[in-house]
Amino acid sequence: MRPQGYIRTENIHFQVDEILGFEPSGEGEHLYLQIRKNGQNTIWVKEQIARQLGVKPLDIGHSGLKDRHAVTTQWLSIYSPSRQPDLDSIDIEGVDVLQSCWHAHKLRPGMHQANRFRILVTKVSEPQGLDKLLEQMRDHGFPNYFGEQRFGHDGNNLDHGWALLQKRKLRHHKKKAIYLSALRSFLFNQVLSARIAIDQEQASSLDSTGPLWGRGRLGVSEAQDEFERKTLEPWQSLCEALEFSGLNQERRQLFQSAQNLVWSWPKKDQLLLDFSLSPGSFATAFLYELMNCTETDARG
Repeated sequence: MRPQGYIRTENIHFQVDEILGFEPSGEGEHLYLQIRKNGQNTIWVKEQIARQLGVKPLDIGHSGLKDRHAVTTQWLSIYSPSRQPDLDSIDIEGVDVLQSCWHAHKLRPGMHQANRFRILVTKVSEPQGLDKLLEQMRDHGFPNYFGEQRFGHDGNNLDHGWALLQKRKLRHHKKKAIYLSALRSFLFNQVLSARIAIDQEQASSLDSTGPLWGRGRLGVSEAQDEFERKTLEPWQSLCEALEFSGLNQERRQLFQSAQNLVWSWPKKDQLLLDFSLSPGSFATAFLYELMNCTETDARG
């Protein structure tokens, strides 16, 4: 029987710190802000900052989207070539500005080096064997699935994106990037599951990749190309639609490493995890490989 556990019983039990990986230069037209947010959505916070500072929402950049039901730190950039924004005017519940510095370039998605997670899992049942499993995951990685948050509430990003793509109405949609990303992520997860089903040892190689679907094959072997196409035959119309949309295929690691993974047991039924992941990898994928997790966020 798989262990069970609860996450997000309180926001503070799910902490994420964005590791930028470089120091802002101190010069340029983009003001970098490091913020801490508690219980707020990154996109909503950006909209509030834009309104309060009187700048265009598109002039505020971010590198990563951080969990809402968590306590997180991350960086934003504000394009402001002619004036110093009045940071004292930022008044958003659950948001604090920690520091600021000028830099030459706008923050773009995926520019940060990593995300560090500190997660407390509570009410852990059947904890026997978890230490050994964590050692295995530390040494060999874990399946790099896209988490459920990529697909939206009840999978709405998939449903809406596919409907718009079929009607060729996605091209100028404001959520085009989100919907296309969800559809490609869905296909990737199918390939990853199929690879694990036939040969987990081969799939778990950190050099093994799967497709973010689009045109081209990026030098994959004939056998790998054939396997991926056969796996995705049930979704052939989706694959063709993604190619028609103009996307070029990209590759993503099938397995991911949890960097600097350490853990402890504050209580016999509480597991405290500390690890870092590369941008685009999901802590929930790590957790669900470890045990069945029930998310009980701070909304009650």
